[in-house]
Amino acid sequence: MSNKRDPLGRNIKVPEGSEIVKQVPYSWLWSSLPWLIVLLALYAFGVIEEITGSVVILVVVAPRYLETKRTFYAISKNSLVYQRGGLFGSQRFLFPFSNMRDVKVRNGILGRPLGYQSVDVYLDKGAVATLNYISPNSNAFDLLDKGISEFSSKDTIEESDEDEYQYVCSKCDAEVEENQKFCPECGNEIEKDVCSKCDAEVEENQKFCPECGNDLKNS
Repeated sequence: MSNKRDPLGRNIKVPEGSEIVKQVPYSWLWSSLPWLIVLLALYAFGVIEEITGSVVILVVVAPRYLETKRTFYAISKNSLVYQRGGLFGSQRFLFPFSNMRDVKVRNGILGRPLGYQSVDVYLDKGAVATLNYISPNSNAFDLLDKGISEFSSKDTIEESDEDEYQYVCSKCDAEVEENQKFCPECGNEIEKDVCSKCDAEVEENQKFCPECGNDLKNS
């Protein structure tokens, strides 16, 4: 499997035995801090009223709080499943170790005093997947570094390893087959194939995206 979102638009099931790494509890506050400082300054100088400032703070903080609660990183023996939280749900991305080239840790300016760090995973074609706001005590870096080392001599995951990945319904988490159009448990319609670069709908037999020209075979 390539380092992209599941082309069928469905969540990827987290492999059993995965190490689950979550963001530190107050990461939503750290990411909102610059906005909060600006808003407090505007309020102090009378540029905005208290009610307006409260509404803006809610708009700024709420999405970041939900993103923190819904974001996690699952590291298995073969891959990293990256769940990115958002205001209206979450998306999962699969990054096999065979598509990773390196991993590095960044503490940032405030990382050490505030107790968090970022782990950058360097992928094929120059892409980078960043595990943000994770605890320095996490073993995410060690697990990823070990996985990359073990798979560094392999060009692709063996066919037997592909069986590890199962698809689940994005609504009820029931297992679904690759060719099913509707969930057998709740009837949820399974989304169509999308381009990994621009998210435009593509047909199964198309080699290139009709919108952006992305090579669908190698993306």
